[in-house]
Parts: sequence; structure tokens; C-alpha cells
Amino acid sequence: MAGVIIQSTHNILTNVNSSDNNGTGIIIFGSDNTLNQVTVEENSLDGIITFADRILISDSQVSSNEPSGIVIQGSDDSSFIQNTFNSNSSFGMFVSGLGQTGNQMIGNTALNNGSIDLIDLNGNCAGAIWLGNTFDSANEACIE
Repeated sequence: MAGVIIQSTHNILTNVNSSDNNGTGIIIFGSDNTLNQVTVEENSLDGIITFADRILISDSQVSSNEPSGIVIQGSDDSSFIQNTFNSNSSFGMFVSGLGQTGNQMIGNTALNNGSIDLIDLNGNCAGAIWLGNTFDSANEACIE
């Protein structure tokens, strides 16, 4: 189960709290959605999973989830700006290796995650911009 499932397009969610769910906090299937100032904490599965294109997530707190703060899977042309992904059991931000392109991860903080704070499985950050992020560990040298 998920706290919030977004299947439609062109939504703007502000000040939403999806915490303490017995599952994922937020799952995004619909493209062209914006999440701003959302709180996603202490969910028994990932905080946020996005399968959709052109997603903007900004100024949000996504922490203490199992195993990842956010999983970016099959999502192109999306932006993740000035979010906090701390103290998740495995990863802060996890970009799956599905060949996503056009994604921007800018000014995020990911600290004290169980395995790796920032991970991009697309190899050498292909198709992504990682800039100005604060973290202790990453799987690729191109993550900044």
C-alpha cells in the first residue's frame, strides 16, 4: 500500500504529509506533476517512487524510510531540487539503471543513509545532472 498514489497528470501537491504508512509514502505514475514542501517519513517501504516523466519535487523532507528516500525509475526530464533525504535505511536518492535522461538533482542533502547517500546506476551519470548536493557517499565520481 501507499499513502498517496498519483495516477493523473498536471497536479500540484503542496504541504502534503505521507508518513508512517505500511508501505511506500508516495508513488507517482502520472507525468507533469509537482510536489513542493511535502513530508515523507518513516514509511515501511520507499519514501517516494516515481515512474513518470517531467516530475518536479522541491523543498521536501524525505527521511527515515525503508530502504530508500526516493527511487527514480523510468522517469525522464524531471527535477529534484533542494530536498532532504536523510537517515533512510539504505539510500537517500536511488536512480535505477533504466537509461533515464534529462533528470536534474540540484542542491539536495542526503546524509546518514544506511548504504550510499546518492546512487546512479546509469553509469557515469549518463543522462543526469548532479550539482551542488550535500552528501557523504556516492557510487559515481560524477555526482556532485
